[in-house]
Amino acid sequence: RANRPREQLVAERCETVGAAHGFLFSPPPLPPGTHLARVLAFDGVGEQSTEISSCTIVQPLRGPTILPGDLGRGIAGFVGACSSELIGGWACDLGADTHVMVELRFGNEFGTNQRRFFVADQVREPLVAERCETAGSDHGFLIVPPLMPPGGYQAKIYAYDGEGSNPVLLRDCTVYFDED
Repeated sequence: RANRPREQLVAERCETVGAAHGFLFSPPPLPPGTHLARVLAFDGVGEQSTEISSCTIVQPLRGPTILPGDLGRGIAGFVGACSSELIGGWACDLGADTHVMVELRFGNEFGTNQRRFFVADQVREPLVAERCETAGSDHGFLIVPPLMPPGGYQAKIYAYDGEGSNPVLLRDCTVYFDED
């Protein structure tokens, strides 16, 4: 309900006597990754809606606190597939079994830019565990790029260490979308 007190300017813009038109809410618990959020306003009877805002919520990895001994020695990774249908590979923080965040930065010279975050937690071939120096090989990711208008787009894939910082560029490639 939008009934929290706000500054008088809100009353003027809404052409009302009172300024109790504010709202405050927290999003529900979300899994790690990128999520689109939209804020809708409904009329007095709840039938007509208007989108008043939208944004992207990035939910980082959650879990037990990472102790200094749980951190790795830096990012290792590989991106083998980079196309309009699929971007796939693996990423890890060397020597640490924790999963890392992977970021896809997608854009072109005309200002069409998107950033999405994913968790590298899918099981891959045993060789990945060997290269990551970890017990498991669950460091893979498969990303379906967002649908884009026809043209070429630069895709940059970054991986973040176990603390969620120090991004490392894994691959920079061009992805082409055809007219369908």
